[in-house]
Amino acid sequence: MRITKRLLSVCTVLAIAATLCSCSAVSKLENQAIVSAVGIDKGENGKYKVTVQVFQSMGAGSASPIDPSKTNTVLASCEAQSLDGAMQELNTILGRRVNTGHTKYIILGRELLSDPIGDVLGYFIASEQTYLGTPVLTTDKKAEDVLKVQLMNDVETAIAVQNIIDIGKESGKALSTDLLTCANAITDKAPIALPILTVGKPPKGENTVESSDEEPQSEATEEQKLLFKGTAVVKDGMPIIELNEKETLGVAWLTGTAETLSLPIKTEKGHYKATLTLAKQTRELVRDGGKYKLTFFVEGAIRITESSQPDVEYKKVKDTAEKELAEICKLCITALREKGGYDILGVKKLAVAMFPFTEDNYDNIFTDCEVVVSVNLHSDR
Repeated sequence: MRITKRLLSVCTVLAIAATLCSCSAVSKLENQAIVSAVGIDKGENGKYKVTVQVFQSMGAGSASPIDPSKTNTVLASCEAQSLDGAMQELNTILGRRVNTGHTKYIILGRELLSDPIGDVLGYFIASEQTYLGTPVLTTDKKAEDVLKVQLMNDVETAIAVQNIIDIGKESGKALSTDLLTCANAITDKAPIALPILTVGKPPKGENTVESSDEEPQSEATEEQKLLFKGTAVVKDGMPIIELNEKETLGVAWLTGTAETLSLPIKTEKGHYKATLTLAKQTRELVRDGGKYKLTFFVEGAIRITESSQPDVEYKKVKDTAEKELAEICKLCITALREKGGYDILGVKKLAVAMFPFTEDNYDNIFTDCEVVVSVNLHSDR
């Protein structure tokens, strides 16, 4: 009987302790400003303007203090001489300690791209709190404008942007750039490819708008949309290169970062929808008399998902897929040549590894390039 009473007493104490711990955890959560997104722009007099999207505390009795399906967020911003100073100021403004551990993305305003990227992202890279896999993007305007977009159905803006990034990576239209990628590029003094997000009307066709010379929207127009526009390539002290969606797609396939590509294929007899999956991507670099010849070998497996006729023209579908992919990749290489030949494909490292004792200029290595595409055709029909 005494043992039973003692056991009951111990259980009671443990239950009370667990309750107190739970309350403590809730208290700690409510004392933090959980940041879902960060936008950084140039402020006045060389300052940084930092805008954060913060989950609101829903108060006692709420089903969930952090509900990602609803816009239960507020925006807060401030200007300071450094990112660290801005975050400290935000602590004061919000009355809570800023927590960047749940940040879904960091977006940089266009004006910031001419600044050393290490100065801009150094605070987050060095922070033990911020996840190094956090995506980093840019915009054709101000980062603050992206965070201010109000979407229908109360969908959280940070969730919407994250979906755009995920869909873009899956389709090969967006390169995957995160804090860790940026940190490595800063260390290697290499270029950084940042996806460009724009705010505007949705495009009418399947192809996205490649020009930013659009008329400003009036307040009476339909709701604003968040759209992936292309890629900005940034390097400290170097001009900015902008690649449109097709050029970005070429970069993604040549670097092996793209997984799939949906292709509408038209032949003389039929129309097809097909999915092209990257199987292998290799590079071969040959040096001859101080000049380099670079060849990309891209292999893919294509599956026909829809066909307008029962008798599929397998050879024509295969040939068309190879031709289209080769053209996309060549378009990318042409853009790199015309816009400065920046080494976003990692060719400089390849050249240094293969020819370490030469004194050639590796920065502009695109002297002679070609793409060899091989596609294996499968069908579930």
